[in-house]
Amino acid sequence: MLVDLHVMAPPAGSAQDWSRLLRACAEAGLDGACLVGEGTTPAPDDARAAVPHPDFALFFGAEFAVGRGRLILIPARPGEFAQALAGQAITTFEAAVELATATDAAMVAVHPYDRSAGTSYSDAIFQLDGLHAVEVANATRSEVANRLALEAALRLHLAPVGGTGPATAPATVGRAATAFPRPPRDQESLVEALRRGEVFPVEMSRRGRGAGGAGKPRRPDRPGPTSEA
Repeated sequence: MLVDLHVMAPPAGSAQDWSRLLRACAEAGLDGACLVGEGTTPAPDDARAAVPHPDFALFFGAEFAVGRGRLILIPARPGEFAQALAGQAITTFEAAVELATATDAAMVAVHPYDRSAGTSYSDAIFQLDGLHAVEVANATRSEVANRLALEAALRLHLAPVGGTGPATAPATVGRAATAFPRPPRDQESLVEALRRGEVFPVEMSRRGRGAGGAGKPRRPDRPGPTSEA
């Protein structure tokens, strides 16, 4: 199962924006997407009303600017997470860890070596305790940055994942994703798979399975470029 773990919610959040974005995800050959809001989880009803087909899976997370870098928290139970987050400003790594622990959320470091959207953790990733996964591939398709991020994930024994990232737009989704050998049944099983490291990143050289399609992804077992389908 291919899931884009970093699809930023449309800023305006109109029905048309959601429909255009999720349709692009499906056309790119993805089986699901984790929709990420800035500082909060997106409104689930708006997104579910725009799913391109009944089998397309939706998951939800929230992104926070924390110190030099950014984190995504993917909660097991989004409703409880939203209640716990209400009125809080998550501005430190320690606060993010506390929230993740309290809400049973997986904590993902946004690509630590991609500076296209501003500062990033870079090698400071090695001093962070409490992470479950590291984004090692995104829409920028930078081979050097991806190689460094994958090496960091493997050295830290964290799950390497892929997703579109901050450059989310209908034209950019489908370049990077996360493969789940055991398809998650729901949000809780997705979080559990991330905690167990039962995932691997995928980069797709062609957009969409229907146009020649993504090939079988290869699991990276040593520092090097992420899988390319």
